[in-house]
Amino acid sequence: MVTRREVYYYAHYNSNNRLPGLLEPVYDIFRMSYPEGQTEKIADNAFWPRISSDSNNLVYVSINPDSGKNELYVANADGSNAKRIILSGSLAPDIIDAPIFSPDGGHVFFSAPPPQAYQPNWFEKLMGIQVVKAHEIPSDWWSVPV
Repeated sequence: MVTRREVYYYAHYNSNNRLPGLLEPVYDIFRMSYPEGQTEKIADNAFWPRISSDSNNLVYVSINPDSGKNELYVANADGSNAKRIILSGSLAPDIIDAPIFSPDGGHVFFSAPPPQAYQPNWFEKLMGIQVVKAHEIPSDWWSVPV
């Protein structure tokens, strides 16, 4: 009889480390082998863990709890050798959600709100005028090479 071993990844909200003045809640990524494995913390201040189709790599979003800025990381499946995927340019998003690997593992797709086309001028900001939205924040899909 062959027993199948599976590894589960999850983000855990760490309410014990909630410090005054932080913009965001603190999440950490854990993994656990099933059925008899132990829980293992593999990334701090991170969420949205996704494993590659070959189970060798992990992509996740890391958050700076002081600024709220998101950063995209790729690591080995055990969390080691984490490397930041640099997003540059004037359109680089500050909010990153739902990263996933392409089927061949060569790219990471993620969701991010598009840059706001209209920016209020100084007078409109002074008067409290805001951009009207018909629904919740939309998102675009982005692709970056690993």
